[in-house]
Amino acid sequence: MSVETIGVRTQQILQAAYDGEISGLRICPERLQTAVDWASAEIEKNHPDHQIPPLGCWRQFEAGAMDRWGMLAGARGFQSAEEMLRSAGDLAVLSAVMDVALRPGWTFVEPISGHAFDGALGRALAALTMFAAGTFSAEPDDPLRVDAHAMIRLEEAEIAAGLQLSELDDSSEISQLTALLRRLGETIGLRPDLFELNDEVRPGCLLQSLSTQSTDGVLHAPDIVDGLLDGLSPLWQGGAMLDEVILGDTWRHTSSVKAMVASDLVPFHLPALAIFYSFIEPLAWVSLSVDDLEAIPGLANLEHAALLLACGAIEFETDTPETSEKQAVELRAITLGLLCELAKRLRSELDADETSLPLTCVQEGGTLPAGRAIARENPDAWRRASKILGGGGVFWLPFRA
Repeated sequence: MSVETIGVRTQQILQAAYDGEISGLRICPERLQTAVDWASAEIEKNHPDHQIPPLGCWRQFEAGAMDRWGMLAGARGFQSAEEMLRSAGDLAVLSAVMDVALRPGWTFVEPISGHAFDGALGRALAALTMFAAGTFSAEPDDPLRVDAHAMIRLEEAEIAAGLQLSELDDSSEISQLTALLRRLGETIGLRPDLFELNDEVRPGCLLQSLSTQSTDGVLHAPDIVDGLLDGLSPLWQGGAMLDEVILGDTWRHTSSVKAMVASDLVPFHLPALAIFYSFIEPLAWVSLSVDDLEAIPGLANLEHAALLLACGAIEFETDTPETSEKQAVELRAITLGLLCELAKRLRSELDADETSLPLTCVQEGGTLPAGRAIARENPDAWRRASKILGGGGVFWLPFRA
């Protein structure tokens, strides 16, 4: 339940792969340069001045050069920074929770633009549209909020309508997502010490509370992640448990890896890290900065796994590797370890350092768009990664085509 453990356990598995302790795959570090080149090309194409914004849901809300959050915030007319932070925190958590797999071919037609969006972008804009409409608010006169009481009372029909899904044809996805959103309400309701301020129980209260803990306007990145893990890990069920405690995105790796004798638990905490990255900008809007960003791992997701499979840095002995939770853990762990090396090489190539090109910007500008391109340009690698990770029981599904 800490960012430090993510790095320790994933590096142990990466080293085991280098040492030949993991059967069925091998690491080819000389091929990592291809992924560096792809990521560098994405940066040069989309950010030629190398001014890359941080990773977060706010980029999705700017699709098509339309600042949707800015429009909503301007219309709402927040009376204080605290009001704005609560609302932005609500939206950041909501967008991560709603980033789950829907049926193939699903699209969302955005009312404000009339354009159709699919995949992660479609889900993000659907979440934003529902948020703007007050779907998750307990206050009719204040739609831009996510209240525990409103979440617990959500109906499947509301979610189906918001996602433009058919209750008949998509009942399974609607039921699962509605249950997850209700559980969000229950989870934050059980932790008033983290999520309640002034009689409001909202996920964004955590962001507002964190903003008061700065020292000279600076917040410590691991402290933010620790708060998210402490409060929200029970939301993501299906992974490992320890003494009946739900550990969120943490999985058991039963193997003979020598370095893993102390524990077989491998944490990734992908959804919590996604929320953390989306917290960085709202804090900056109120003149607060976040230090020690490089202590926070990257995202062990499909985009990054597909990128490393496509370039050949990770190679399986068979074209159709067995799918299992063990293999999913190994692929995610090795992906996370190699992502650190990729970031170092990319900075060297661009004559940058961790300050000018932190991992959050490496992902936003380079590795994630390069990974998404794999779905179009190397669908076989994308399918292999998706099959392994999907077969491994990864419950939070950023694994999309």
